[in-house]
Amino acid sequence: MTPMTPCQLVTDLGQLPVRPATPEDVPPLMDLFREVRQWLCARGWSKEWEWIEYPNLDEYLLRWVNEHAVYVAELDGTIIATLTLDADDEPMWGERGQDGRALYMKKMATSRAAAGRGLGRALVDFAIEMARAQGRTLVRLDCLADDADLCRYYERLGFAPVGERLLTHRDWRAALYERPAEA
Repeated sequence: MTPMTPCQLVTDLGQLPVRPATPEDVPPLMDLFREVRQWLCARGWSKEWEWIEYPNLDEYLLRWVNEHAVYVAELDGTIIATLTLDADDEPMWGERGQDGRALYMKKMATSRAAAGRGLGRALVDFAIEMARAQGRTLVRLDCLADDADLCRYYERLGFAPVGERLLTHRDWRAALYERPAEA
């Protein structure tokens, strides 16, 4: 998937630039992901985002930035949110993950200092616009099925649950969600 040119997210913080991530963004992305992981663990969700504990997180994130369409939103030059958009997700979605109908949201994170300010909603709107621009009819995501608050959040943003997937190698259930990319 080809990253797009920078644009603006409309949030309660005002209009914020969103742009494709670069290798130089890896250190602040590491900080953001660690901040969110710490918050998740404090809420009792230690199984979410275990990948942040990788010994070579910087190398993993550099590879991720180089191989995926990773976007960052900034406030006063500081990265406060991120989102990855992928054209397929066969490992999580099976055959549906390669049907060409959907754009897949992954690794969405918002700085806790900016939480509750409409960044998540704006990133979902951004994903929907990107899906439309690519001729895709759906936006899909997965999340920890046991995190009822997170599931309700995505449902409030217009996503419908369409299944679950048990990840035995990680010992958790993923809830699968999708929403139309229609106007």
